[in-house]
Amino acid sequence: SIDYATSFRKRWQQPHFFYEKDANGNLQRIPNNTATSLTENFNQSNSYTLNTRLKFDRNFGVHGITSFVAVERNEIVTNSNSAARTGFLSPQIDQLFAGAAATQVNSGSAFEGARLNYFGRVGYTYDSKYLVQFQFRYDGSQIFPRDKRFGFFPGVSAGWVISEENFMKNVNVLNNLKLRASYGLLGNDRIAQFQYLNLYTFSSGDGNGYVLNGNNINVLNPGVAANPNVTWETKRTFDIGIEGALLNNALTFEVDYFHMRTSDILSKRNISVPTYTCLLYTSDAADE
Repeated sequence: SIDYATSFRKRWQQPHFFYEKDANGNLQRIPNNTATSLTENFNQSNSYTLNTRLKFDRNFGVHGITSFVAVERNEIVTNSNSAARTGFLSPQIDQLFAGAAATQVNSGSAFEGARLNYFGRVGYTYDSKYLVQFQFRYDGSQIFPRDKRFGFFPGVSAGWVISEENFMKNVNVLNNLKLRASYGLLGNDRIAQFQYLNLYTFSSGDGNGYVLNGNNINVLNPGVAANPNVTWETKRTFDIGIEGALLNNALTFEVDYFHMRTSDILSKRNISVPTYTCLLYTSDAADE
């Protein structure tokens, strides 16, 4: 699929006045927007997604198999530009060229991102009583360095439908009774990009540059210190439970025990990097 989006915003402001009463009840004429100004913003975003899936389902007597494998690739590219001027001689020409060149302000930014994911699942049932399922994800993210870009996150689950056993057939009050358990891993990459690189910030009129002969000089300042070991955060989850239904499904119940442990936690350091270095903190991978 291709998602293409653009937006354009134009803001034309002219001097005007409004009136309000003072403490004595007299109307005062108050000016607003003392100068005519024009601001234009343009944004463009392109997203390309490729998704392919193969599925196989089959029953062999009391045996049943359900499975699929899939791959998904996504790329995102965005661009933003803005420009503004004041000092318009005529309120009838709402175009940037008609403003004073000395007042012009412009800026722009861009973003690129990509992901590549392989995932699948295989399930097996025997006589509608015993159930086993294996699933996996092999995810790649441009957030991390090349040798740590992919993470493997498997999971397995099993179930036993006790109510389908022969020794439960005469228990009429019980309509369903199932014991189940699962264990799996899940990855997280939700941090800022390029933290494995030494980054610099661009100072442009934000007070962090230099002034020479009365002119602001744009400079590059040290920013994020590289963390070459940053990689996927991993959550390990374990769940075991029992569920059932009684009295023609008039009463249902469910009991679960759930445990989750997170490792390689993506979090910012707050005390180990001295502030006098003027470096921003990256997201580190803590043990747990």
